[in-house]
Amino acid sequence: MILAAAIAFGALRLFEIPESLLPEAQIVLFIIALNTALNFLMLPYSGTLGAFHRYDLANYIAIAEDLLRSVAILLVLSSGGGITLLAAVYLVFTILRVVVSALILKRAVPALRFQPHTKSAETFRSLFNYSRLVFFVSVVWLFIANIDNLILGYFLDLTSVALYAAALIPLVAFRNLINGIAVPLRPTVSHLEALGRTDQIGILYLRGLKYLYFLTFYIAGAAIILAQPFFQLWLGNSFL
Repeated sequence: MILAAAIAFGALRLFEIPESLLPEAQIVLFIIALNTALNFLMLPYSGTLGAFHRYDLANYIAIAEDLLRSVAILLVLSSGGGITLLAAVYLVFTILRVVVSALILKRAVPALRFQPHTKSAETFRSLFNYSRLVFFVSVVWLFIANIDNLILGYFLDLTSVALYAAALIPLVAFRNLINGIAVPLRPTVSHLEALGRTDQIGILYLRGLKYLYFLTFYIAGAAIILAQPFFQLWLGNSFL
């Protein structure tokens, strides 16, 4: 929130935002910052279902959130709502998600308790070493997900970014599909590593790689064969 305040009343003026829209941009920035802060604060509740391999429950929550939020966004846009209202929609659904996740987690694992301190320095070091690796993976994933727009914006212009955005949408969907398949492997690998069963991690890696190659082969083939009719149906002949 402190960083958002610094950007809102300092760095935001460096961007080419009309003076009349600056107050709204500042409000939106604070809403986004609050949304991010809530996600961090409530992460033990919203992210722990995966640690117990209850990805079924976590996915039910995510699917419901996506569907209901999409309906809310459509209602806001159709009623002429602006970007502030859209940001508020995201904030409301973040609050709903973390509350529902906490309630479902309490029901699924009633013995679980969260405490604001670690049991020992050794526990803290173990958690820190694990989170350091996860943080690195997350940063790399963010870089991979956004490198297309950065390259297009640097070598071409902002108009080209918007033009290629249509092609990037299905690409991101395919990436998320593969990432979604990989997500349950994280706690599994972590658990096997803690037990010292590195041979099982090797088997998982090779098997996962085999299935991944099969999946990406069919996705790439479908994209090449169906790209033209897909974009023609979606965006029309003028975009083709």
